[in-house]
Amino acid sequence: MEQHAANRRFSLVCTWLETLVVLSGVLGGVLVLLPRTALFTSYNATFARAFWGQEVLGGPALEQHAFTLGVCGVGVCGWAVTLWFVVRGPFRARQRWAFSAVAYAVALWAGMDLVLAVAAGVWGEAWFAAAAGLGFGVPLLLAYPAFRGRAAAG
Repeated sequence: MEQHAANRRFSLVCTWLETLVVLSGVLGGVLVLLPRTALFTSYNATFARAFWGQEVLGGPALEQHAFTLGVCGVGVCGWAVTLWFVVRGPFRARQRWAFSAVAYAVALWAGMDLVLAVAAGVWGEAWFAAAAGLGFGVPLLLAYPAFRGRAAAG
């Protein structure tokens, strides 16, 4: 009975991670398609204040910012597709390398993103990186016991 409950918890954690990965992919698409819209008004304002000393991005600054967000969004989409396949397959199969791959990828991204955003004073991005890192970190911590003691090769 205990093993059955542990398997159900692990399956729930995997579904949590898969959902976050899909949402990351959707966010990547939104970054590509909608960076100039009202959806990004507050987020874009954090960049306007940090780099341009104003409340709103306009003209060439907005175009450059939209391009940069689009390039980032394409990378996020690719990252999400890769992570989805890893979480959906070898992670669910409890292969240790898959846990390491996901955990290190998330830690590297969230940590570097957070440090860069704080250093630049882009607080909207800093809060996003911290929240996203936590959002991925919690299920990874909950999943860790399922991988403990397994060989790194899977």
